[in-house]
Amino acid sequence: VHGTITKSAVATGADLVAYSGFSASNYLEQPYNSDLDFGTGDFSMTWWFKSGTDNGTYQWLFERQAGELEAFIFSGTGILRVYVGGTAIETGQSVFTGGWTQLCFARRSGVGYLYLDAQLKNSTAMSGDMNTSNSSHLTVGSRNDGTYPVTTHSLALFRISATAPSASQIK
Repeated sequence: VHGTITKSAVATGADLVAYSGFSASNYLEQPYNSDLDFGTGDFSMTWWFKSGTDNGTYQWLFERQAGELEAFIFSGTGILRVYVGGTAIETGQSVFTGGWTQLCFARRSGVGYLYLDAQLKNSTAMSGDMNTSNSSHLTVGSRNDGTYPVTTHSLALFRISATAPSASQIK
């Protein structure tokens, strides 16, 4: 944890917490970890997202080396875009639901799949190499340089795996 991150229960009486209050100086960071160097193999990322208001700018959910692994939300449309190995995939619809939404990206056999609440929204060929050349860290809540923080939304249960679940497992 860098700075001060707000932790609050996801619902009244819940033990599970969500993280919010991200800024250029308040974010989560995973130092370089070779376990995140997935090469061209299968992997997945799943997280829960609760939208706040559109703050009029892009908001980066996470980034590990620009274009290698990153996800951000477009201002105005609320469409989520995920980059993997330089290739983009989008939800095609707003993730600004006002409630909790499950987002999942999985790459299986060179194809990327993007799910919104367990419903497949898009798929595309994604064979880019996920091995970093500069031992980069993973930043959650903003870009690696602190710009475009997630200032109005909450994140929970963010996880990355070296396996890719099936559609039924995501559901």
